Amino acid sequence: MPDAARHNPRPEYIRGLLAYSGLTQAAAAARIGVTSRTMRQWLGRGNVTCSIPYSAQFCLECLA
Repeated sequence: MPDAARHNPRPEYIRGLLAYSGLTQAAAAARIGVTSRTMRQWLGRGNVTCSIPYSAQFCLECLA
């Protein structure tokens, strides 16, 4: 059940969800409808880091 109070935008948490899901970054990005570049930014890789929105975090949690 979605609960925005559980928002955890830390890149470590998002990496853990990816690892648990068994999906690559590119595959997870495609499944939730974002680009691989956006996924890299959420994970703190590349030149820009941005916070993952809760809706995307929830999608990754469902995949995991």
